[in-house]
Amino acid sequence: MSLSVLSAALLACSAPAMAQTFETPLTSNFFEGEIRASGMYQTVYVFRWYPIDVDGRFAICGAGYYRSNAFRTAVRGMARRAEFVKNGQSFPVDMSHFKRVSRGEIDQTSATCRQTNIPVAGTQQVGIRFGRGTYGR
Repeated sequence: MSLSVLSAALLACSAPAMAQTFETPLTSNFFEGEIRASGMYQTVYVFRWYPIDVDGRFAICGAGYYRSNAFRTAVRGMARRAEFVKNGQSFPVDMSHFKRVSRGEIDQTSATCRQTNIPVAGTQQVGIRFGRGTYGR
């Protein structure tokens, strides 16, 4: 069985300069996303994410929870092979840094952010794409 996800949104963000990895409050500006197991149409991971501007470079912030523990390893692998999409161009980015939270905390928590080398200048549209994953027993 294979897994995939694509989440896209328009960009309008900024933040003060911070360290390479940091936390920020998870707000209503964050985009919702999920990973579903194809063939089953079962949601296995639910997350919130948002790109922010840190000194002219994107930092990608996120938090999420697993709805199915059976898929943890597959989802972590997909996060490591993720891509940040800027104006249709893909950049490999490891998104395994997303803060792990419980289902009830997802809208009341902070998100972990990691700075990238991807420039913010000229950005019209952004999205994220998790890598493909497989699950087998």
